[in-house]
Amino acid sequence: MRNVCCAVGAVSPELSVVEAAELLRTTEATHLSVAVDGVLVGIVTEQDLEGISEDDARSLTVGSLTTAPQLVWL
Repeated sequence: MRNVCCAVGAVSPELSVVEAAELLRTTEATHLSVAVDGVLVGIVTEQDLEGISEDDARSLTVGSLTTAPQLVWL
């Protein structure tokens, strides 16, 4: 069974896509939380990384791929 939550603490938006893919692979996580100064700024999932060429993966950061969190106020 794959871990779907919390295997990794938050990562920086400056993390390379190559490093993010490796982190997802080694931890078997399906997503990474992206934070700046402890504040969640987005999420990067395995699906966000699919289809990115090797050349692009070397130059892109997770900050350019993040899915903004959806906030729900109760």
